[in-house]
Amino acid sequence: MFYIYKILKSLLFPPGIVILFLVWIFLEAEKRHIRLLSLILSILLYTLSTHWGYILLKPLSYSYHDFPEKCDAVVVFGAGISDESISRMLKGCEISRKLNCPVIPSGYKVESRFMKKVGMFMDCEVSMIDTSSRNTYENVLFVKKLMDKGKRNLVIVSSDYHIRRIKTLLRKSDLDVSVVGVGFEKYHDPILRWFPSYGAFYENMKYLNEIIGTLIFSLKI
Repeated sequence: MFYIYKILKSLLFPPGIVILFLVWIFLEAEKRHIRLLSLILSILLYTLSTHWGYILLKPLSYSYHDFPEKCDAVVVFGAGISDESISRMLKGCEISRKLNCPVIPSGYKVESRFMKKVGMFMDCEVSMIDTSSRNTYENVLFVKKLMDKGKRNLVIVSSDYHIRRIKTLLRKSDLDVSVVGVGFEKYHDPILRWFPSYGAFYENMKYLNEIIGTLIFSLKI
């Protein structure tokens, strides 16, 4: 009964219902180009909404992370007011205690202030905050400013799927900075993972966003 309910729910709510609609267009449309377009869109949306997206996209967005032995500061990149920002701060505070260096949250306005409160709640040393970085590119520019001011041994903390894009930007900026990733092992039901869900779509879009961002900055001169 559990699986029947979950499968029906996945097909009657987006993105499942949208996939079914596209399949119906493919079966009913008379014009060849409309049938082809609906087929391509349905396959694409199904892939992004199921475990197939995870299988195809995750390896392309990930990269190895570093194991720093010393640091002047740990710069934690923000991810909005979210569990992800909290997990990044947890890792940042862990490294801070291990290497005896302060944490610097880097984000935009309320985002970095939120992470500062998380750090203070964990009794973590937060020396300053960056409230002006709106995206990864500006986060890295902030890191560069810190290095120009004499902080040579910096450690960046972000989500594990974010590391490849960060390393690409650091390489483009000729910056030698250690990057540590935070990740969670997610449970994928052996049956339900092959049915579309918004949760899978959301996760896969994060991977796709990182892949596109990495490609753009790789090609940018």
